[in-house]
Amino acid sequence: MMTPRRFNPSDNRPRQPFGRSGRTPTPRRARRFRTPRRRLHDVALGAGMVVALLGLAAAEDRGWLGWVDRADAWVDGMRAPWSSGPAATPVAARHVPLCPPEYRRGGGGVTCITDGDSGVADGEPWRLTTRSGGVDAPEVGRPECAAERTAGDRATRRLQALMSGGYTMSGGSADKHGRRLVTVTLADGGDAGEVLIGEGLAQPWPTSGNPWC
Repeated sequence: MMTPRRFNPSDNRPRQPFGRSGRTPTPRRARRFRTPRRRLHDVALGAGMVVALLGLAAAEDRGWLGWVDRADAWVDGMRAPWSSGPAATPVAARHVPLCPPEYRRGGGGVTCITDGDSGVADGEPWRLTTRSGGVDAPEVGRPECAAERTAGDRATRRLQALMSGGYTMSGGSADKHGRRLVTVTLADGGDAGEVLIGEGLAQPWPTSGNPWC
């Protein structure tokens, strides 16, 4: 028979907590688990990524992503025409077409000739100048007489032929119509505007009248 322990007020020893081991029991950590909704979300996300990758692969095979390459080419093309200074990048010799009516004011990413003193480069309209000043070619859209229309057609064809042999376009400031004021340097180093003026197919700007009517 065990003798009960008497209480001793002077005994300051800590009391042993309940439990056989003498240690305070710690609560068990709650087990983490995913709810059905979370599992469904993960499955849907994974399936969506697979579908997206398969869609991109199919689009690339069918050539539907060609617009990406065209956008890169457009950016690279825009850097060349509007370069300035001796480091301007030349445009290789190639046929430069006349602008269709819907693109004479720019757009469509086209490069073409509008008339004897203007055109479009990669969708951006420009106006021809020379190293010393502006250029005014005969009007094609609203000529004052039949002779000006004929001279305008000749100037347009001549500028087209000059630029089709290769050129470098430099400049950057815009006129009141939003067109870039550029100097076109030909492959042989000549100035396209000065060539037109020298051949009587254009005149310096500002002008003193209309010499074609």
